[in-house]
Amino acid sequence: MPKTSFFSRTADMNPSSGVSEAPEDIAPEAIGGHSIADLPPGYFRSLPFLATFVSVSLAYVACLLLYVMMATTVPIIAQVFGKTPDGIAVGAKDHFQDPPPFSVNGTRTNALYRTLGPSSSAIWVLLNIVLGQTVVFTLNGRLSDIFGRRYFFIGGAALGVIGFVISGSAHNLSTIIGGNFVIGVAQGIMQTEGILFGEMIPNEYRYTVLSAVFALFAPLIAVGPGIARVMVVNVSWRWVYYLGAIISGCSGLLQLFFYFPPTFHQLHTRTSKRQAILYFDYGGAVIFSGSLVSFVLGMSWAGQKYEWKSAAVIAPIVLGALGMVAFGFWEHFVPVREPLVTMRLFKNRNFVALSMVSGVGAMIFYAMNLTYPQQIAAVWGESTEASGWLSCTIIGGVMLGQFMSLGVKYVSRWIPMKWILVATCVIFTTFIGGMAKVTVDHKARAIIFSIISSTMVGVMEVITMAGAPLMIDPQDMGLANGIEFTMRGILSCISTSVYSAILSSKIKHYFATEVAPAALKAGLSVEVVPTFLQYLAAGNKQGLISLPGVTPEILQTVFAAATSAYAKSYQLIYLVSLAFGGTTIIFALLVDGKALDAKMTSDIARKLQSGSVLQGVREQSNHESNNESNRESTHEANAEKV
Repeated sequence: MPKTSFFSRTADMNPSSGVSEAPEDIAPEAIGGHSIADLPPGYFRSLPFLATFVSVSLAYVACLLLYVMMATTVPIIAQVFGKTPDGIAVGAKDHFQDPPPFSVNGTRTNALYRTLGPSSSAIWVLLNIVLGQTVVFTLNGRLSDIFGRRYFFIGGAALGVIGFVISGSAHNLSTIIGGNFVIGVAQGIMQTEGILFGEMIPNEYRYTVLSAVFALFAPLIAVGPGIARVMVVNVSWRWVYYLGAIISGCSGLLQLFFYFPPTFHQLHTRTSKRQAILYFDYGGAVIFSGSLVSFVLGMSWAGQKYEWKSAAVIAPIVLGALGMVAFGFWEHFVPVREPLVTMRLFKNRNFVALSMVSGVGAMIFYAMNLTYPQQIAAVWGESTEASGWLSCTIIGGVMLGQFMSLGVKYVSRWIPMKWILVATCVIFTTFIGGMAKVTVDHKARAIIFSIISSTMVGVMEVITMAGAPLMIDPQDMGLANGIEFTMRGILSCISTSVYSAILSSKIKHYFATEVAPAALKAGLSVEVVPTFLQYLAAGNKQGLISLPGVTPEILQTVFAAATSAYAKSYQLIYLVSLAFGGTTIIFALLVDGKALDAKMTSDIARKLQSGSVLQGVREQSNHESNNESNRESTHEANAEKV
């Protein structure tokens, strides 16, 4: 018989758990009801509800806005702590300026003096965020299901403030990497808040409200890359992080004073906190977390710190994969009372299919946020600020798609939700694949295609993030959401490593097969070519000029060949994305449309409770002191009877 959660709200329990809890274990005041009529008058217009709505939207801003801002500025921050594009060591200066344009026959070439292609340091700064998120998603989801969400939300915001301050005040790249891991852990909590907020509203409106959570600050998020580049050039890169601290702090304060979801004792009227802590699946948590860390680290090192074929890459990936297999056996066969993950989730076809569509869309989106700004600079020679503003097409498109999803509930009256998702995946795949045809002369095409494809990602995210948890019982919503986001994190880590490895490999290939012959044909001596290409790839302008035999004509010829080489290198990334996009279509087709539409009901899983900070603390303290012993003795008596 499959193992069932100790806190499951089904009467059909596994006898080996020693517990048989019925639906009445949840206090009536914690349940929202069967319709809006069961809620207090003015519930959705009340200050606690509206303040909570704003707080979870701010939490989303603190995650997505700051990620795209960091993604577009990380290469520059790496230069600030290492070398400028001119190859001059500068230390930890606070802001970065483009070098003066170096023209050859009127051709702007300063972008070609940057380090084009992701550096290992830049990759680590971002992947540390993904690492922190991926490890925390499922743990946070499960624990908040058990103990209640309030203090997890507030703690996530507080941890975000700490992480942003650490990175923003750093004086070396290692401190930023460490601070970003703390940010990642915080975002592993904050990023899921908008979806978990859906338990407070009717099921049929979850798509609409989630879209509204995303769209509330959409204009700010959409111009995030441009704002980040302006900050870096004109103020300080540190303000990218300080802005994150401010937004996280505002979210946390709103939740501190206004967010009062059901407490532990309302969620478990016949179970004590002591028992919850005692019976938690610590073994599963260790195996799960360790396996994830091992796998993600291996993928992070692949093609960056070590070669893909090295033992330092293969060993952690294999160990991580074997660890996840071992975790599955642990959860299925070991008789722990409260498993970290209930395996029945993976028997739900719609949950798995929607989570996979969500994950594949995310893996392309997050990888593109790293590579697309570099493509803009490398292929079209744009300045730091211009690259930032052009990069807004990716995140701006996602925001547009999420805003458009405000009407997806109403469109579903004529077109089933499944087929809306399928059509979205087809359009996304078509235009992300079309980016492979972008060349040096097709900047406008790149802008249009990137907007359309990323808009479809926004629609996909609303449908899948709101739809997947709907397929699961309300008491497991946090766990289901955590698993979905863990899958997104793992796939995003894989795609970022794969894209970076492809880009690095193809640049080396085309430099050897196209740029070097172009340099020789232009008149550069064979002896000088290796050093010339090294300086070119490193962005060392002074080094290029100082080489013997280098003339403006040679530079112009080589720059044209290098630009073409970069354009061809990025084309392969989009061909790979085309294959990934095809998988979203397959999983979307696997969705059971009738089962998905059947969940569009007026039921409300949970509701906000009235109270204040001091009142909540006093009531919980009194409740625990008066009822803890009674609950434990009652529960133990029930266990003995079973």
